Amino acid sequence: MADSHADQLRQVIAELSRRLEEPTETLPSTRCIARPALADLIRESQSVLDLPKSRLLSATAILEQLQDARVIRAVALQDPAHTVGRDRLFAVGLGVDPEGLHPFELLQAHAPDGVICYMSAVAAHELTSQPVTQHHIARPETAPTRVAVVDESVLTTTVRSSTPSETRPHPAGRPAFVFQGIPYFVTRRDPRYLQSFQRRALNQSSQYRVTSLEQTLLDTLHRPMRCGGPAVVFEVWDNAAEQLRPERMRDLILRIGDPLLARRAGYQLEQQRGDIDPAVHALASVDRAPVSLLHGIPYTNLNARWQVLVP
Repeated sequence: MADSHADQLRQVIAELSRRLEEPTETLPSTRCIARPALADLIRESQSVLDLPKSRLLSATAILEQLQDARVIRAVALQDPAHTVGRDRLFAVGLGVDPEGLHPFELLQAHAPDGVICYMSAVAAHELTSQPVTQHHIARPETAPTRVAVVDESVLTTTVRSSTPSETRPHPAGRPAFVFQGIPYFVTRRDPRYLQSFQRRALNQSSQYRVTSLEQTLLDTLHRPMRCGGPAVVFEVWDNAAEQLRPERMRDLILRIGDPLLARRAGYQLEQQRGDIDPAVHALASVDRAPVSLLHGIPYTNLNARWQVLVP
């Protein structure tokens, strides 16, 4: 029976290796995988091999044997939430160091259907010189309709939704775990404010979804403290000036349809570019009560054109 189990393990490893040749939409990384996903892959491999049910090892038993053989190694998560086990994430493959995994691999393995955002997106777009103090991945609150469009070899997904404007306060997100001293959050976001993202390759084994440059810029105005705070926000806008596509920003602002966000973005764009699309200004004119340039930051100097309180 021992030989039978050893043979089964060899067959399962071979089938797993075939399934892990390259990342997919549902398996963003083949070298960082969450325990539930890895257990599912083991069961799928056993099903393909059509092994006798009476001799099947459990997925848990195979996971333990793979750990003993150091084919997989648990990532040392600190302070996990009560719904997250300390060994939820595994580094997969001989020689793959759990301590050397990229934060985006951890985020995407933890929430394969999520979109990396806020300060993590700021770092992904290389818009700040400041160290990342928190990582975020977002999940839409509802199931929006997505229309994917290939643009310049980067997949951009547009999310259209009739969900009402965000009117309630949002926390930093649901704490998931801490890794190497940095907290990781999962944020439930109104799809209206999660309109555009890109799929990128991190390396041959991993890919990730991240908010587009324009979406990331709007996020810094909408949720500045999740993006590193005011100093980082203004650095981000300065660094993005040459990369920003005005037509993409215009379309995104209009799709979101939030007059307050339009005023914040309109003011910031005018300071940098001086030429604002009339449609953006028209949307911004719907609600004229003064609003702070950065959501939640109490500025006091009023810009009359945009009715925005600025530093």
